[in-house]
Amino acid sequence: MTVPRPTPKKNLENRERVGLLMVHTGDGKGKSTAGFGMAIRAAGQGMRVVIVQFLKGNRDAGELHAFERFPEITVHRAGEGFTWEVRDDARQAELAAWGMDRARDAIADGVDLLILDEVNIALAKGFFPLTDLLAILADRPAGMHVCCTGRNAPGPLMDAAQLVTEMRPVKHPWDQGIVAQRGIEF
Repeated sequence: MTVPRPTPKKNLENRERVGLLMVHTGDGKGKSTAGFGMAIRAAGQGMRVVIVQFLKGNRDAGELHAFERFPEITVHRAGEGFTWEVRDDARQAELAAWGMDRARDAIADGVDLLILDEVNIALAKGFFPLTDLLAILADRPAGMHVCCTGRNAPGPLMDAAQLVTEMRPVKHPWDQGIVAQRGIEF
């Protein structure tokens, strides 16, 4: 079955792009997943996307395999595992700084969408200064979109954003004794 493509509305075609700063935060699941869905949507529109993934660097996750199918998406892994797995905070700070260098490179390269996955946790743990991140984001081109994910987003980052979404748990399989499921959580 072929699904007909919608007729584009003329007023959407020549619209000026305003680069949005978006924050996905909260204790609920789906912050990174929402950002990754946005990356795929942007790639589908021919946009160049860079994802800098903080803290999760040692995990073999399904999204990484999916992103290999999209030449528009580049992923930099700036971590060796979540903070409860990796106790070397100096190493985490070093990797966070490396990740922020990749973010600066993406901004200098003028990508369309930059996703800083789990950056809020890196900030909350003190692995990278919030003032430095805000300065980096202020230097981006006017049309560049940025999405910052992770729990505990700092107030000044949320204040600077045009879109803030808070994920909250209502019910979770973990609370029912169900372990993380391949293709759903990783």
